[in-house]
Amino acid sequence: MRRLLATALASLLALAALLWVLLRPATSPPAEQFDVAKALGDAPSQGFARATTPRAFHFPADHGPHPGYRNEWWYFTGNLTTDAGRRFGYELSLFRIALSPDASPRASAWGTNQVYMAHFALTDVAAGKFYFYERFARGGAGLAGAQAAPFAVWLEDWRVESDPRDVQTWHLRAAAGDVAIALALTPCKPVVLQGERGLSRKSAEPGNASYYYSLPRLASDGTITIACVDSEGGQRALEIIKQLTADVEIGQVYTGKVKKITGFGAFVEVLPGKEGLVHISQLERHRVARVEDVVNLGDEIQVKVLEIDDAGKIRLSRRALLGDDTGEPKPGANRRSPSRHRPKPKPRR
Repeated sequence: MRRLLATALASLLALAALLWVLLRPATSPPAEQFDVAKALGDAPSQGFARATTPRAFHFPADHGPHPGYRNEWWYFTGNLTTDAGRRFGYELSLFRIALSPDASPRASAWGTNQVYMAHFALTDVAAGKFYFYERFARGGAGLAGAQAAPFAVWLEDWRVESDPRDVQTWHLRAAAGDVAIALALTPCKPVVLQGERGLSRKSAEPGNASYYYSLPRLASDGTITIACVDSEGGQRALEIIKQLTADVEIGQVYTGKVKKITGFGAFVEVLPGKEGLVHISQLERHRVARVEDVVNLGDEIQVKVLEIDDAGKIRLSRRALLGDDTGEPKPGANRRSPSRHRPKPKPRR
């Protein structure tokens, strides 16, 4: 009886296993994933143009894409200062990567042999904030692309393009998360060709190089937008705005940062973008031989505003906050006492 039951159970298990094999859903092999590192450097370079010798550059055409090459990029960075003195830094980079030397004809608008990636970053110095984002898109269906005439390179709504009225001016726009920038960029200096007339060699191996040029100075004008999503951040932003719009007042005490040291004193930033001088005589109540004996670059110190002259120069004092001292020289303090050994005048003959 036990043997019969065991035989029947084994038959049922075998039948169940056979049915699972026959009826299980068909599975397709895993799709090949896109490897950014491989596309940027490890993929075979056969069929692509190589940077081997110096070439002639022609602008503005060379600002646009060069489809024969596998990789190219457009890289923008800058330091920005508002009218009130608030400082920002930004970066927007867009990369074009060709997956094959030639684009095969495809009926679908989504078909492409080009991949784009981009990186956007913004530094808010006063708030101590750094924002950064990245995106990827195929170069089809208008999601990303680059063109020479008129110049434009984009990935979704991150975009750099020439002004239709002035090809020497570019418009840069990017928005993500809580930040956005919209800038007009105008070159202040001519193009600089890096390396050997624009050929930047990476090693002695032929073709291990890139064509590389820079525009080292771009006059920038536009707007930076920073959103706030909580009450604490909103209050902090409000305090920063108050500081940026405040005026330095005589008699007020500020906590400032030492921005520069000279032989005659220290310059202290009391409000964003607003500095004053603490003369070496105003650092301590006693005589100071060297400014660095009292303060160093980057120190935060309390100072009192003594005077603001007609040119807007601010005179500060640390000494005035050290006990019962106004910071002003005492009457007669700088006068020389009469000498007891003053020579008598000789009689005239």
